[in-house]
Amino acid sequence: MDKRLLIFGFGYCADSLLLNLRNKRWKINVVTRNIEKINGLRKRGVVAFQWFEKKKIQNSIQKASNILITVPPVGFSDPVKENFSELFSELPANSKLVYLSSTGVYGDHRGNWVDEKSTLDPKTSLGVSRLNAEKIWQKVSNELGLTLIILRLAGIYGSGRSPIDKLKKGKVTVVRKPGVLFSRIHIDDIVEIISLSLEKNGISGVYNVCDNKPESSENVMQEACRLLGYKCPEAIPIEKLNLSKTALDFYSESKKVSNKKLLEDFSYQMIHPDYFSGLEEILAKVRNNSK
Repeated sequence: MDKRLLIFGFGYCADSLLLNLRNKRWKINVVTRNIEKINGLRKRGVVAFQWFEKKKIQNSIQKASNILITVPPVGFSDPVKENFSELFSELPANSKLVYLSSTGVYGDHRGNWVDEKSTLDPKTSLGVSRLNAEKIWQKVSNELGLTLIILRLAGIYGSGRSPIDKLKKGKVTVVRKPGVLFSRIHIDDIVEIISLSLEKNGISGVYNVCDNKPESSENVMQEACRLLGYKCPEAIPIEKLNLSKTALDFYSESKKVSNKKLLEDFSYQMIHPDYFSGLEEILAKVRNNSK
């Protein structure tokens, strides 16, 4: 079967994935609402559709060997499911459906380790929406007999989206909330793991996508300051900050996410096993780009 991928949504992850897959001779189509992104993709030789071009999208689905859904849910609704899932019955046999979810579905585990078998108890609106979307796609895949892979992404960082970049722009508030740990994942690893999920046989089900070292956001920022040679801004206790509800929700949960299942089933070795490696790579790119 030809390696044909239809991507719904074109944000940071999908954009980073594009070059990797094209180098592996994948034929890629993209569906996005953003007309500027569509024009940019077409200039790069990528077939891209707006959401209302349903007939063209239907033709693409009929030829696709895989579907990648990167579009986040809206409340209790999934935009891709609502608009296009009735067309997924036309996918070729043995097609894969890969859905990018979030480790937010676990909720707060008081700093303890969680894996794919852990209790799912989200309390934030984002976590609840993500869990509902997972259930939606599990139902669709079961009804249509599709192979479903759910990748639960931890906090995403990479070039242009990291503590290094924030410090360079001077836009940093270091939040202190003792005992709150987060897992994260570098975009380079996300790209490789999505690529493997599309190409590797025998992969299905749910996988946590995170590095090996959960850490507080304060300590990660301190490491970024050290690498840049900056004096780190003084951490401010969270109760003294006027944070948005989204930010408060973020700091209301603490857990350490295990990637053991991913590493074993994918036979994967992390490019950036911890934030030390990831931040060093980002800084190296910043310095190369400034030459």
